[in-house]
Amino acid sequence: MNYESFEQLTSMFVEGKITPHKQISVGDLSFKYVCSSTFSLNEIVNENQTGGMIFAAEQPNTPWLVFVWETSNTRLVPVGVKQIDRAAIITEQEERDPNHIPDIVEVKITSLPNSSSVKGRVDTGATLCSLHADRWKKVGNVVEFVSPALSNSVISVPLVNMQAVASPDGGVEYRPVIELNIKINGKPLKDVQFNLNNRDGMGEPILVGQNALEKGRFLIDPSLIRESKINVNWDKLDQEIANVTGPNKVDNTEKIQQVYNVLKESNITLAELVEYIRTEIAQTLESIEY
Repeated sequence: MNYESFEQLTSMFVEGKITPHKQISVGDLSFKYVCSSTFSLNEIVNENQTGGMIFAAEQPNTPWLVFVWETSNTRLVPVGVKQIDRAAIITEQEERDPNHIPDIVEVKITSLPNSSSVKGRVDTGATLCSLHADRWKKVGNVVEFVSPALSNSVISVPLVNMQAVASPDGGVEYRPVIELNIKINGKPLKDVQFNLNNRDGMGEPILVGQNALEKGRFLIDPSLIRESKINVNWDKLDQEIANVTGPNKVDNTEKIQQVYNVLKESNITLAELVEYIRTEIAQTLESIEY
């Protein structure tokens, strides 16, 4: 989702015209969702907690965004977007060994200008890395292809080889092999070979194979957290967003209490509830199926 300014983003959010997505852009700045309040919706309503969804800035020295929700009567209501300095709400994490990685990693193609970071699935049984390509064609010693996860433009790189791969029907298909400079979880790797393959329906656009794992001397630990997590000081965050105001909260009625008795049992979180919002306006909570 792209927005021209923070004013436009805030206005559309407060008016209920948008629900935050995993990745958003404001002007030339990019932000990605990292976490939300750990309060259940029952706590937000009955214990007067404010819910927040945090988006981290991908550019250094840029404030992070917090989307603030409240409940009014029986409605979940967006009330504002707050820009907050990272240091104001984040506590330091214990540093991990960069060679220990989970089975889903962040991959950045550094040899392709302006390419986005994408998720890669580690496959210790694959000889080479693989990159999703919708279509490709060989032009002399160059291969041209489209990979929407990296760029909306046609990508042209030198062709290194053609890899023979067994096809599902028992035959053999030949995939172009290219070399790319990459970073895996921030660790740079040079001249890593990738074959081009249609990975539609496979979840991640990149498969990280043995060649990258050996080059980076990585150890795989699937128990590591797959998503990038941060340690948020929720007490500090609550103070930071205290002045983000929305509709005045009303006293719980017996009817509202019945709704949240159900939520208390399920302990649904704000982030989980937002997943259910499908219309462009704040929904009545009683109409949401859990």
